[in-house]
Amino acid sequence: MIRCSIGSITQRSVIKDIPQDRRYMIHCFSSIFWINIIKHGYQNEITIKECKEINLFLCEVIVLPVNNNGHWYLILVCHPEYLLQTETGEVADCDTLLMVWDSFEIERENIAKDVMEFLVNHAREVGVELRPDAQCDLFHVPTPLQENTYDCGPFVTYFFRSFVNDLSKFIAGMNDELEPDEYKKVYIPPINPAKIREDVQKAVLSRSQAALRLVEKA
Repeated sequence: MIRCSIGSITQRSVIKDIPQDRRYMIHCFSSIFWINIIKHGYQNEITIKECKEINLFLCEVIVLPVNNNGHWYLILVCHPEYLLQTETGEVADCDTLLMVWDSFEIERENIAKDVMEFLVNHAREVGVELRPDAQCDLFHVPTPLQENTYDCGPFVTYFFRSFVNDLSKFIAGMNDELEPDEYKKVYIPPINPAKIREDVQKAVLSRSQAALRLVEKA
């Protein structure tokens, strides 16, 4: 579900609407990418394939769907370029932001370390140098909580849609100093998991029918 929904939303809402020279401002990894890193390390076949010819430090946002013990949540790494060492040695005015969108609202300090380790490894691969004090500023986005153990897929889809629509809104909200419940009221509309499942099913069916028509024309 997550693979189909993120792929569908990306094609409709991100790639289509940004200019050709900025189409790599957002890089979305597949739903199995982080699973393979955890299982096999950074030099496994899937990791190498997905990172081939990509410099993540040229992206404005990196999207990582993460599965932990059967539970899905979403990681956004915003402005990874702030981790880089500049030619003059000057420090960037802002920090790289690592946003955690988790419908169980579990503290994810360890994932910040793991993502940073991945970025350090990627920096070596693409031949760039990180600042000696490079680190991500961790922010757990106050989110609606799922009421069961199986709705994390629709919640991740919902979080990604929210991000695609207006990430700047959520980043700005960090400065409002609102309590978590108030933040949700202001920035996070109510979620309907059943409706999200229905939307994803329609999107998958539409793409399947379009693919079938192409095959029939061939």
